[in-house]
Amino acid sequence: MQTPVTQPPPGTPTQTEPLPDPRRIVLSGYYGFNNLGDEAILSALVQQFREKQPNVALTALSGDPAGTRARLGIDAVHRMDLLAIGRALRGADLFVSGGGSLLQDVTGPGSVPYYLGLAWLARTLGTHTMFLGQGVGPLHNPHSRFLVGRVARRMDAVTVRDQASRELLVRCGVPAERVQLTADPVLAMAPVGTDTSDAILRRIGLEPGKPTLAISVRPWASWYERQLKAFSAVLAQRAAEWGAQILLLPFHRPDDELLIEELHHCLVTRPDGHAPTVVTLPEALQPEEMMGLLSRVDLLVGMRLHALIMGAACAVPAVALVYDPKVSAFAAMAGYPTIASVTDLEDSDAVGSLLARVWGDRQSLRAVLHERQAGWRELALRNVDVALELAGRPA
Repeated sequence: MQTPVTQPPPGTPTQTEPLPDPRRIVLSGYYGFNNLGDEAILSALVQQFREKQPNVALTALSGDPAGTRARLGIDAVHRMDLLAIGRALRGADLFVSGGGSLLQDVTGPGSVPYYLGLAWLARTLGTHTMFLGQGVGPLHNPHSRFLVGRVARRMDAVTVRDQASRELLVRCGVPAERVQLTADPVLAMAPVGTDTSDAILRRIGLEPGKPTLAISVRPWASWYERQLKAFSAVLAQRAAEWGAQILLLPFHRPDDELLIEELHHCLVTRPDGHAPTVVTLPEALQPEEMMGLLSRVDLLVGMRLHALIMGAACAVPAVALVYDPKVSAFAAMAGYPTIASVTDLEDSDAVGSLLARVWGDRQSLRAVLHERQAGWRELALRNVDVALELAGRPA
């Protein structure tokens, strides 16, 4: 694991002294779109800000403000309502952009201008600004790299969740000493307890305590029937050998559901006596519930980044199915072995051997992950320490 650029001084308290006047912080991310990874980031930040400063006043920019207010008990305004955003920023001590993969130009040309524009607006209104736990890139367009570098140099603080993001910002012209390497906030999120997690398992038709293999996949351009058939055959074979039940986890509804439905069909359409018990999670869970559920599995095959992050936070052995550099970057940090692409699923022998190796080593792998948890948590909480220090500065 890489050493962060800056560390808090020895003896830094884990809870900041309560301030007489509540700090007002505006949080910007991909919130309010039913993407469990992004909702987990917001949940984690709310948990952690409240732990450090119980009277902090948080406002999220959300695609579903009413849902965000109801779920988390914080204020929220619509992310496209510039008048409401302006009012929130005028009364704020700090504007936080992140976490998540906000500064990238893969999903379309609008992300970089939108998120940088909000940071520019906050600075114009005299509000302190911070990029928090960002996963930066890919940035294929030279204009995107220019804009990101220009705005990031003017931020009051920049923290990133992986070394690749830090290196990209440096290539965009941001001085290396201005970019702190921390970790994704979800690595310090508290899940629900074991009793609640086991109750969810029973409710959806799985047996707590029985060996469980969890799968998180997402749509991607290179998914074809041959990859799906090869992957499902390997999973069914290994589950049968291990006496394991399979749990399929949609992380972004409805985007993931069609692919997972097809995978479910392939897994249960096996010769008589060779089909494993397969359950697709039938309901949307809160992030803390999903994390608790993952804590009860024995092995995760994860394509969604935050499935892997939640797994690592709970010391769950995993294999990462890479579709984006952010997945390989986190897998390297966590020590998770990888399947390099969806296309590589066609090599059934290699995939089956990898799963068998990780399954056989799962107890020792779990012990290694446990050893790393405290360090990850400290780095993740550093994001909030930096944010609260900025929020306490005079305007």
